[in-house]
Amino acid sequence: MGNIIGVWGYLGVAVRWGWNVLKLAASSFYHKPREKTEKGCRDADLRDRIGATCLEFPRYGYRWVTEALKLAGIRINRKGVLRIMKDGNLHPG
Repeated sequence: MGNIIGVWGYLGVAVRWGWNVLKLAASSFYHKPREKTEKGCRDADLRDRIGATCLEFPRYGYRWVTEALKLAGIRINRKGVLRIMKDGNLHPG
């Protein structure tokens, strides 16, 4: 698909015209999907770190765990921490 539109661009035909002919959105042409294993590895590492934090501080909830991870230099938001804690049954008390 990309080669067809690339050839059109080489021939001087507007790429936008090629998208209209193929009924293809520009976002789907330029979209480069991520590898699925990348996120899985990151989640596994985060799950280990969250588990270690929960063992060290058993009364910490997801908000305190999020702050502890941020202080350790890990970039994650509270919703991600909450999701991992729910999936791994890592809750306080």
